[in-house]
Amino acid sequence: MKVFKLPLTAVLCAGIFSLAFLGCKKEAQSPSLTSDAKGGNTTPAINSQPVIAPYTAISFNPTPGQVGETFTATVSLDPVVDCGALTLEQAQYDSDSPVGAYATGDPAPKDSVGTVASWVKVASVELPGTLPLTYSYVPAKAGNVGFRAHYMPKAGGECGYNGNPQVAVNATINAGCVEGLSAQRTSAQSMGTDSKGNTIWQFTVVMHLNTCENNYLGKLQGGLIANATLTSASPEGYVAVTRNKNTIVTWSNVGTGDYTLVYTVPLASGIDIPITGAWSFKWDGGQYPYTDRVTFTF
Repeated sequence: MKVFKLPLTAVLCAGIFSLAFLGCKKEAQSPSLTSDAKGGNTTPAINSQPVIAPYTAISFNPTPGQVGETFTATVSLDPVVDCGALTLEQAQYDSDSPVGAYATGDPAPKDSVGTVASWVKVASVELPGTLPLTYSYVPAKAGNVGFRAHYMPKAGGECGYNGNPQVAVNATINAGCVEGLSAQRTSAQSMGTDSKGNTIWQFTVVMHLNTCENNYLGKLQGGLIANATLTSASPEGYVAVTRNKNTIVTWSNVGTGDYTLVYTVPLASGIDIPITGAWSFKWDGGQYPYTDRVTFTF
């Protein structure tokens, strides 16, 4: 397996998917999320309001990856902080498979970590430093490959943050065209709280539709969750209908491509909270299986 490391200044310009998670809590000098996130002051203020920051995002290009083609993982922080360190790790097998399925050091799914695989650092940067952080390699096998991004503030609260926010996710590597419909959450950003104390999240979710050589045209349709507010969607030409606090979005006469939804919703903390309904793609004479619901944990 060939391994290439891009310069840290490399910026992705192709379609990517990324996953973003809750970072940690910082004591802000005012309740304003915007002014605190961009202010650069890492000294906690007395009697201040806690603000969620930063969140860590992993982006992949291309999505999905392809065997024999350069695949790049990119890590970013929002807000960009000037203290601590950021690392990117890849799940890799600890030893050769008894039946020859994989070799020591081969990329592994994230769920294998702790049994037959471990996290191995493939890129890092001390902050302040140039972001985004990137890592590239040429996959030799198809399957899921785990990546973990990890922001580490300095000990003793010097950076103004506590904890070690991180996110781990599988990237998909294919050996050829994979037909069907899948849903991916590409970002999650805290926008504050509502009057009930719930966190208001802004999610970006992408529906990946690939009909391969069939070139089907049909109807792509699905729902958000109750109380979600659609901010934007692309490409244009969609119809959004809200009934009983539930929003259904439909694209008609469409084919292979990425369909992006940006929306906000108040949530109480929990594990594997559904943030979409099941989506479908139907054409004259058939349809793909419904997608799994996209979930979120914080």
